[in-house]
Amino acid sequence: MTPGTADGAKPLITVGISTYNRVDGTFPEALQSALAQDLDDFEVVVCDNASEDGTRAFMERQRDPRLRYHRHETNIGANGNFNACLDLARGDYFLLLHDDDVLEPGFLQRALEAIGSRRPGVALGGVRHIDGAGMARRSVGAPPAGLGGAELFEGWFRRRYSFYFCSTLFDSARLRDAGGFASPEDLFQDVVAIARLVARAGYVSVPAIAGSFRRHEANRGGSSHALRWTRDAEYLLNLLAELFPDRAEELRRLGAPYLAAKCYRYVAAVPSPLERWRLYREIDRRFDHALPPWHYLPQQLRMRFRKSLSKRWRRLSGPRSTSG
Repeated sequence: MTPGTADGAKPLITVGISTYNRVDGTFPEALQSALAQDLDDFEVVVCDNASEDGTRAFMERQRDPRLRYHRHETNIGANGNFNACLDLARGDYFLLLHDDDVLEPGFLQRALEAIGSRRPGVALGGVRHIDGAGMARRSVGAPPAGLGGAELFEGWFRRRYSFYFCSTLFDSARLRDAGGFASPEDLFQDVVAIARLVARAGYVSVPAIAGSFRRHEANRGGSSHALRWTRDAEYLLNLLAELFPDRAEELRRLGAPYLAAKCYRYVAAVPSPLERWRLYREIDRRFDHALPPWHYLPQQLRMRFRKSLSKRWRRLSGPRSTSG
């Protein structure tokens, strides 16, 4: 396929799209959202993880000179494909877009304006949450500007903003030097990468919605899945304490209950009540009893009740599309 810019020159930004078997679903929308950016100096790299649908034929019909396509002959796993996008990227900055997410119009240009003459490790924008049908559910703004690295993650633990691939522009060279996207279980790999780059070169805030993150109502997996998230969360918390030693105690105090709650969510899909309770106790132990399950579970019941009321209100009010 043709090079990623019209004249073959090195682009300033690469948008990497990792895809697998979604050509008849969300992938075309994700691709179009990337190609529709109002910026001249960027490329889009699509890494196809050995799709078995019509992705290859679809891509062979594309004629945009900013677009490059690579297909793996065998599936290399989701995180392997994320890093393949990074390996193929030629831009100074890199954004990874999942094939079921959507990039907001104009975000790349706004990110470059926020960066200016600086060279931060990452540029962080806000995110819109959408459901499987693409209906907007809520939006979370970008982190405020000017925080120290530890303060940035303390704000995340306080649920003031979120980190997602579709709302993060990485310094490509620094990301490669930091090992790309990697964590023990490849689940918190995006936050691990953000932490490493913020510790090295700081961040800039992009006061805009960067993209739409799609939440699927899918099975969250079983006991093994819950424990994998727990191992990755432990790794992340230890890494943050190592990267920001002056704030290690506060990061652990705020991070342990936040991450425990995230891990508890994956226990709900386990069918056996006894196994669920064993997992709750194991996660509680690993996070030093920062959020005991008998505190977490009543909170979840209250949250589900509020969500139920919110869904009823949305049905009465009518759906909202991602275009606002």
